[in-house]
Amino acid sequence: MNAVTGLLLRSFLILTCMGLSSWAAEPNPGSGTVTVTINDPHAKVVAGATVSVLKWTGNWKQVLQRRTTDSAGKVTLDSLPIDTNLAVHVSSAAHANTMHKLVFATPIVQEMTVIVAPPATGAIKIVDPDGKPIPGAMIQRLEITDRNEVLNYIRSADAGSLGFDLQPSDSQGRLTLPPLPDGARLKVVLLHPDWRPAQIEDLIVADQTLATVTMQPGVRLSVDLLDVNGQPQALDPQQAEIRMIEFQSEKRDGSVQHRFTIRDNQIQFTVCPLQYDRLIIQMDDYFVTPNLMHAAELPSPELDFTSGVEKTIRLNVRPKVRATGKVIDADGKPMAGVAMFSSIDALSAQWPAIDPAADLPQQTRWLTEMRRKWSSGGDAETDADGNYEIQLAAGSARVECIQMGYFCRPEFVEFEASATGTVVPTFKLHPVPVLRGVVNDSGGKPVAGAMVRMRSTGRGDAEPCGMTDDAGAFELKMTRIPYRLNAEGLVDNVSVVAMDVKRNLGGISTVDVTDSAATNQMVITVGPQPVDWIFQPQPDLPAIDPTWIASWTQQVEQGRSLYTAGMPGMTPPNLATGTWLNSPAKSLDDFRGQFVLLDFWFIGCGPCVRDQPTVKTAHQLFTDLGCTVIAVHRTGSTPDEVRDYANANGMTYPIVVDDANGTITDQYRKLGVVGFPSYILIGPDGTIVHNDATMMPPSLRRFKLERIYQAIRQAAVAE
Repeated sequence: MNAVTGLLLRSFLILTCMGLSSWAAEPNPGSGTVTVTINDPHAKVVAGATVSVLKWTGNWKQVLQRRTTDSAGKVTLDSLPIDTNLAVHVSSAAHANTMHKLVFATPIVQEMTVIVAPPATGAIKIVDPDGKPIPGAMIQRLEITDRNEVLNYIRSADAGSLGFDLQPSDSQGRLTLPPLPDGARLKVVLLHPDWRPAQIEDLIVADQTLATVTMQPGVRLSVDLLDVNGQPQALDPQQAEIRMIEFQSEKRDGSVQHRFTIRDNQIQFTVCPLQYDRLIIQMDDYFVTPNLMHAAELPSPELDFTSGVEKTIRLNVRPKVRATGKVIDADGKPMAGVAMFSSIDALSAQWPAIDPAADLPQQTRWLTEMRRKWSSGGDAETDADGNYEIQLAAGSARVECIQMGYFCRPEFVEFEASATGTVVPTFKLHPVPVLRGVVNDSGGKPVAGAMVRMRSTGRGDAEPCGMTDDAGAFELKMTRIPYRLNAEGLVDNVSVVAMDVKRNLGGISTVDVTDSAATNQMVITVGPQPVDWIFQPQPDLPAIDPTWIASWTQQVEQGRSLYTAGMPGMTPPNLATGTWLNSPAKSLDDFRGQFVLLDFWFIGCGPCVRDQPTVKTAHQLFTDLGCTVIAVHRTGSTPDEVRDYANANGMTYPIVVDDANGTITDQYRKLGVVGFPSYILIGPDGTIVHNDATMMPPSLRRFKLERIYQAIRQAAVAE
């Protein structure tokens, strides 16, 4: 599928399946410098350690050549990208390999200390339900929390490049772990061709057998790899990376993410008797299509294993071919660093077409047809001359570019890719306009301190918001023009809503974002409005598709059955186990008598970053009206790292950092917080007022400002 379709499908899956978002934060311009000190557990410096910087882009990639610590155990790493997806990797002859998150939110110079520990080589005993040893069990993921109190994920696909040698269990069922930091907390996720995935957690690394794991029978899955003519493709013994994800269980313990060797033109492994949500197969030199995805409104029977009957899925394999192109700005100058995405023919004609008479939301119908037509191709980034090279498959293809702060028309180009190479037409990018204007009352007087935000019928990015100055003026900077919800292309007409929350005034206006003159001189007139005005049908918004309401109702009912602890009126966990920043509070009990917006986020979460302006505005607008914003950071970063990030990004409201065991994350998962960002609004009595996982839209994710305003006004009316 193309980038727009992929973005929409990903959004749809996150909402309907309540899965984790995998979007990364866009890097900022500039560069950073960090001085790293390497110490052992006794605070002695470690000289001669090798230090490198890695960036997560779906895999770990080195962004800085390895450097060595001096006699004081220090090394300076400079010219680093301003990015929230970096990590420092440390290796030393006398110590276990160690990784530590490195966060640059602004171009700054910082210092950090990394503790490295002696290696310990533990082992796990793998047995079947009868207690017999299972040879050939493999590690698909390690989750390590070392003395730095940082959680690191080591996938099998990345283990070798990170210095971890993962070996299968031997004939006695003994699986020897790679050398890991002595005393680290450990979770191990296992895989076997003949047994369903298994995991064990809360282990402490030591030179001994740490635990015994019993693997259970599962459902055998065979994936046949065929050429475009439906014949077996000769691929032995190449490898393919399987990403088979399920969102049903709280910890996704049935998911499979591993590299398998192709034998007899087939991949075979065992899964759990579950409804899986995604199957994506990647190879170095071939595309495997189609990508299979399942959601309530986009069912994929191929991923349903609940019957326990073994299954064969037939997918197409095509060689990757090369295409080249160029991106320029409106003045014809080359643009560097532009993200390029492609789609290739999914070759999924065997999927049944949608019944024209079916009672489906328009968006679901469109997304389903797009899924039948397209699968993801390669991606790329333009160089200093604006040029790029991208991988496609021969046949129907399309390429699109996405750059923060810019848009292009057309949004994509579609063509026939050649097996011998293709030149893609040049893309021309235009800057996204800034929305400027004033807010006046009905008498024509400027309104200072009014909340102003953009909203649209599209999807694809957070909608900018801000406050008017003393002259009633506002400026809203869009990072992107939203994508259409039910079709391809961009949304030209957007709305700008203004609210004076203290005087209960509101108003709305529309503008064509491609009209530079109109976007520079907006005037919004506000007047008295009823409590629910902001959620009533407005002239600028189309009528809601009734089938879409029915679809949402079904999804919310599913959420209510899964997350009973997150229903309105329930009392949420009190956050007492976390580390509190920017506040003397110790738990939610300290905020009784106030509304509380819980913002669940983490450093490196792209959607969280794009949502921060609305969270900050909520803090600015509603603190004096009796609503406190609390940002809840999931496990994976230390309190000091979160404090530094918050200071650099102007997050002055209370923050709670989950402990290294993920206590808060686990507690709130039971309430439906399984994706990031997520939001829960708590009332003055300490119970849940709104939870997106268990309640109908409008959601806090998109309408948090309006939801809080409505709750405050309703409470005032009730008094």
